[in-house]
Amino acid sequence: LKEHNPTLPAGAYLVAAKPLSEHAQDRHLWLLLCVWNGGYVTWRLNDGTRGEVPGCYLRRDFDNLQSAVKYFNA
Repeated sequence: LKEHNPTLPAGAYLVAAKPLSEHAQDRHLWLLLCVWNGGYVTWRLNDGTRGEVPGCYLRRDFDNLQSAVKYFNA
């Protein structure tokens, strides 16, 4: 994944990304930690490598970076 990813919502800045799962069938799914609209969010990302339309879904908002990082690492 690249920091300037066209699948990220406008104005989102990618802080970290990791595979959502270690299962081979899930290699197209990522968990993203981003700064967006002045706050911290995580999204699941489908990178489109299996022919789907790439994009972010299941956003979760956090009040502070520590909470966002804790969720991202869990």
